[in-house]
Amino acid sequence: MRFRSLAKNSIFVRIFIACVVPFICVFLILALAINQVAYYTITDVVIETSLTFANEIAERINDDHDNTRALLEWVSDRLITVDPSNPNAVTEISDFLHSLLVATPYLHCIWFVFEADGFYENEHLSMDFVRSDGEIILLFDLDLDILHDPVLAPWYVIPYNTGEVWFETADYYDYGIGGGHMYTDTVSMPLIRNGQTVGVAGIDTLYENQFHFIGATDIAYERTLKLLTRDGEIVYSGDNTFVTEFIYDLQYADNDIINEALNSDHHSIIDAVSPIYGVRSVMTFTPVYAEHASQQLYLYIDMPANELLRPASYTTQMIIIISIASLLVLGILLLLIIRHTLKPVQKLTETANRIADGELDTDVALEIEGIGGPSDSLNEIVMLSNSMKKMIDRLRHAQALEIREQALVAENDMLDRLNTMKNLFFQDMSHDFKTPLTVISVNILDSVHMLDYEVDFNELRENLNNAQSEIMRMSRMVDNTIKQAAGQGTRQGMAPLDLAILLREGAETYRTLLERNGNTLILDIPQTLPKVYGSADTLFLVISNILSNATRHTRNGEITISASSGEKGIHVSVKDTGAGIKPELLPSVFQRGVSESGSGLGLSICKSAIDAHNGTISIESELNKGTTVYFTIPVITDNKS
Repeated sequence: MRFRSLAKNSIFVRIFIACVVPFICVFLILALAINQVAYYTITDVVIETSLTFANEIAERINDDHDNTRALLEWVSDRLITVDPSNPNAVTEISDFLHSLLVATPYLHCIWFVFEADGFYENEHLSMDFVRSDGEIILLFDLDLDILHDPVLAPWYVIPYNTGEVWFETADYYDYGIGGGHMYTDTVSMPLIRNGQTVGVAGIDTLYENQFHFIGATDIAYERTLKLLTRDGEIVYSGDNTFVTEFIYDLQYADNDIINEALNSDHHSIIDAVSPIYGVRSVMTFTPVYAEHASQQLYLYIDMPANELLRPASYTTQMIIIISIASLLVLGILLLLIIRHTLKPVQKLTETANRIADGELDTDVALEIEGIGGPSDSLNEIVMLSNSMKKMIDRLRHAQALEIREQALVAENDMLDRLNTMKNLFFQDMSHDFKTPLTVISVNILDSVHMLDYEVDFNELRENLNNAQSEIMRMSRMVDNTIKQAAGQGTRQGMAPLDLAILLREGAETYRTLLERNGNTLILDIPQTLPKVYGSADTLFLVISNILSNATRHTRNGEITISASSGEKGIHVSVKDTGAGIKPELLPSVFQRGVSESGSGLGLSICKSAIDAHNGTISIESELNKGTTVYFTIPVITDNKS
């Protein structure tokens, strides 16, 4: 249980990781270094082996040429001294060549052809002694037509026609005795009697016997060694595989890489996928520089990469075992060393976490006092606990100051919002009172003027009634404001009403004010309209604000009030022929404070009122031609109370 607790502790984990990670890194670097050293060391061995083998193959080819040529010269001298008219000549030649082939095991074939003088009745004589499965087989009567074909038998045609010695490396021939095709070095020379070429003699040395030392050489690793021509033909293999095939045709061959290596006159080492094994391998292509060779040969060695790293595997295994044991010992030592240290540190960590969560109460402080003491040998932890006590005191003080500061900020924000609301309220109320006061003032002044002159009692009564209506409306506005302040809702006075009556009352109320500016009031309002649900005072305020704006900006013009019923409700428009609104102000004309000459509150109040009635409001204006304000109020439907 104690170990589990320590293992879960982040400090223990960090210390353990701090010790283990460098150790693991050193192990990985060491293992990688061992593998790399082994890889390059064995690669150097392969390179050195390929160069050594290539030199030895070249020496074998050169020695074979020199020895075989000397032997063939001796054989030719014996052959041309035989009397072709002697009835025992054939037997004599046969016995001689047979005994010679038995005495020289490295030779594979001795052959000759006489075609000019003939023996007895024969037009020509040919003998071919071939070694096969430990026996020597004698073949007769070669076809002269084939022998004189320079493509099929250059080893015969060239010596016969030119009188020169012919030497061909990696000659590909099927002797017709089983075993398939074989690769040999062939030396042939003309048989000259009395200054005339009468035939050709030759000796073949089999590659299988000539280079068997390659396959027998053990370099302690799995590998393949093959002898190739520049065309990629495999003429010899240490394990007798793929002979007569082309390396380009192997299953995993990368022809571009192989072609580049076989067309180079220098030693090539390639780290790529093996055409034989199909895995990553180290391949060497080493030119065989034989002085008398008729074509360029290459020694090909292929060793899989896992074979190169095999020497390092045992060392790597030992390092792994030692590392695991060291890690176990290190873990136990760390557990014993850290065990006593982690106990007080763990308490301090738990306390710090509680402090981070805001628990600055007495219990936490008492828990801190339980850590350390005069007898505690961990002086640093005791000092840390004392510092934590002081930190808690400062945090408590800072927390109290922060709480007080936050309360003051909240109070200031509340006061700012209240002050803003107060200013907006006074602005709206002053604007709302301004319009009826203007109407009252105009009607009273007009009545006073009547008293100075001839009195029209009907007009006087109308003026006084208009003033009385505005005074009552102002009284209702004040009463609604008081009720709203008392928390009695914002929908006081909402009821079904006839908007046609309300529009006519507004028009008559403002008629005197309109006519004083020389304007003509035109009403296009039906006698009755469908009922709408709303506040008469609020909608009258909308009509008043729109008419007030039209009167203020229109001189000696026309102001037309129109109303009609549509699918979406009652459509109302107030059109004037006044100064109009500047185009740049038109998009924001319903925003608070946007106005060219007034307070910028009238249309903003109108939009708020229409929105409260679920209606819509819009405006069109053209500078110096006039303005039209449209608004729509929904009608009462059958399913609405």
